[in-house]
Amino acid sequence: MYRSPYSRHYGLYKTDLGDLLCEAIAKTNQLMVIAPFIKESALAALLKDFHGEDLIVITRANPQDFAKGVSDLSAWKLIWERGGEVRRIDSLHAKIIRTDYHFFIGSTNITNKALSWTTNANLEALIEIPGSSTTDQFCNEIWEDSILVTEKDYDDLSVKVTNYLNDPEVIQLQQALQRKQINKLSNRQKTKKPSQWLPQCLNPAETLWATYLCVDNDETAYEIIDALSLPRNLQTEDELKRAIAHKINGCDFEARIDNLFNLQSRPERPFLSFGTIKHQSGIAFENSDQINGVISLLVYALPNKYFEEPPHSYTRLIGKY
Repeated sequence: MYRSPYSRHYGLYKTDLGDLLCEAIAKTNQLMVIAPFIKESALAALLKDFHGEDLIVITRANPQDFAKGVSDLSAWKLIWERGGEVRRIDSLHAKIIRTDYHFFIGSTNITNKALSWTTNANLEALIEIPGSSTTDQFCNEIWEDSILVTEKDYDDLSVKVTNYLNDPEVIQLQQALQRKQINKLSNRQKTKKPSQWLPQCLNPAETLWATYLCVDNDETAYEIIDALSLPRNLQTEDELKRAIAHKINGCDFEARIDNLFNLQSRPERPFLSFGTIKHQSGIAFENSDQINGVISLLVYALPNKYFEEPPHSYTRLIGKY
């Protein structure tokens, strides 16, 4: 964490941004979140300890953003469930968090990569300014420029997203981009066969669908697409998950994890630790990213079979239903 040497009234940050914002949000009664891109998992984490009375979120409502996976339309329902208000400005590019006492402005969208909650996090910048009548007026002006979103708007936008994904020209463009990216990866190195290969994508929920659509450029996600020879014409993230599930259910690393549950887990403790998987699964892991990658992909693609258990200490845990 870096604090500006020029003024004790300002803070400049580029690491641990999500934790910093969570601490401020937990203490506020009124919260305004302004960001063009919002992922549901990141927003849920930010709001985990928020118990205030006033929640306003201003974001974009462009169908392409949701179709490409850079923002989650489902995040709107989360806001409504928390009693919040969703508003839109389709030309929005500002990123601001306003609490009772703080005004944060910078480059940070509400995504795990932007909030320093992934190992391959973005390099972001965030400046903290004490809340004042000036910052309140600034946010109020943005609020006045925004449009209230209704559930009908949500339903209409869902249809537009589906139509966009089914547009033949969009599908053709996506396929061309996918072939280009996959060929680029294949020319660089030949991926191991699935029976020997181990995933190293630490955040498939954040990067895999976006990479499949060629919006993101996560190499570990490309390795999954290439190693599993996934179809190039999948239309939704759910279809992608099902395709991955079909490939990995019963494969070598999944079968070994499944067998380890039979040997090590108990009804009162239906989960395995990072260390147990590392030392007792019989899988030839080369590094910790492969262990985390296996856990992440199983939870992502086989959610009816595996789940992530909140850590009881500092170790990562995976559970089985």
